[in-house]
Amino acid sequence: MKSRNVLLFFAAVLALLAAICGLLPHDGIKLGGHDLNIPSLAQVLHPDDETADTAVLDPEVVALLQQHQDSLDQYHQWRDSSDYRFWMPGDDETFFDGLFAAMETAAQQGRWLRVLHYGDSQIEMDHITSRLRSRLQETFGGSGLGFVPLQTIVPTPAVTQWSSRNLPRLTPLSDSLAVRSTGNYGFMAQCFRLDGDVTTNLRLGNNKHCDPRIYQCSQVGVLYRERGSSLRSLLTVRAPYRSDAATADTQLLSTDQLVGLHLWRTDSAATRLQLSLNGSADIYGVMLDGDPGVMVDNIPLRGCSGTIFTQINSDLLADAYSLLDIGLIILEFGGNSIPYIRGEKTRNNYCKELGRQIDRMHHCCPQAKILFVGPADMSTSIGGHYQSYPHLETAIEAIRDTAMAHGAAYWSQYDAMGGHNAMLRWVQKGWAGKDYIHFSQRGADEMGDLLADALLNMYRYYRLRRNPPQVKP
Repeated sequence: MKSRNVLLFFAAVLALLAAICGLLPHDGIKLGGHDLNIPSLAQVLHPDDETADTAVLDPEVVALLQQHQDSLDQYHQWRDSSDYRFWMPGDDETFFDGLFAAMETAAQQGRWLRVLHYGDSQIEMDHITSRLRSRLQETFGGSGLGFVPLQTIVPTPAVTQWSSRNLPRLTPLSDSLAVRSTGNYGFMAQCFRLDGDVTTNLRLGNNKHCDPRIYQCSQVGVLYRERGSSLRSLLTVRAPYRSDAATADTQLLSTDQLVGLHLWRTDSAATRLQLSLNGSADIYGVMLDGDPGVMVDNIPLRGCSGTIFTQINSDLLADAYSLLDIGLIILEFGGNSIPYIRGEKTRNNYCKELGRQIDRMHHCCPQAKILFVGPADMSTSIGGHYQSYPHLETAIEAIRDTAMAHGAAYWSQYDAMGGHNAMLRWVQKGWAGKDYIHFSQRGADEMGDLLADALLNMYRYYRLRRNPPQVKP
């Protein structure tokens, strides 16, 4: 037989087989009581190709993949255009990934992972912070109020405090230049100077507005610095529904660091505490933590524009941060400077100072992410009518760009509450006061929920990116 005819014969056979593979059903045919399975053409031509068996996916798998992609698309749209989106340095959508991973595992690992919420008078009385704390602890676990000053400055629903005597309070916002030059302030930007003895009483959550999680105080701490003589402490705690009290008498040990942290862990959650201190020391804060998980500390600084952190001794600040497990630092400032920003020069000067503060935070607490929360809408009377400050939007844009340029994420209260002249609507709804600047309790709760929603949206987006649907061949 001629080679040409042989070639034509084989070609005809291959064409016939290809037709059979292509036309007959892939799940086989019945023939004489037996199942005859016919391979697909792709399986014949590419027997080692693992994708041949997955060319046709189960409809449920297809729907799952499409649902996952639709969810990603929704988060992409929110991330890029929502009024309460985050602005990330370098447009890095993974900016919070490490923080979320730590929050997820904090409770099971026995960590008290802290979020430090610094701010001006908008966060006094635990405003905004209380809602953020509640939402984060509900999601990730944890309980307790966190750090409070040794003596109350502004009353708060979260804790009632009274002391045997008032101690001198040092703060860069009110001290003389000579005192400020020492930078002897704690991480709460204040300290109480003790010479002798003082007894402070604390009662937690005596208000129906408070989240019950803050009642669960089982870890008490004192952050301090000795000043020449040893410091002794006597802690008395009283658990709810119990008439007896537990006491612990301790001499706080000296430390090689500038700052010391002494901890007590109680057998049961306490709602009433009495802390007696004797000695010579600077007291930087009292810790009122509960179960492991996420702790959120409210640190209000009335009248502050966020430019005082470089006035705190950097070694002292770094030592304090090193004793605490800090995952996130929130800086909520700008409102006190807006009335004085009237042009490019004052705006640039303020932003330059903000950049220095963020750099100081990175230096003293390199493990923490930094989030700058910009000012809300603020109104002033112009021509007899209240409206947003004239330079507010340009100032917000400059603050946002400064934060990102210095490695911090940015979130805009101004945009979240509705933008230009939104404060007028918030006042009408009772969400802000008649000064057209400060939130009411209802407005602070709303803003706290908006911030929490934004952060938890980023967490859900993180989980979607980390856990795509698994498709088995």
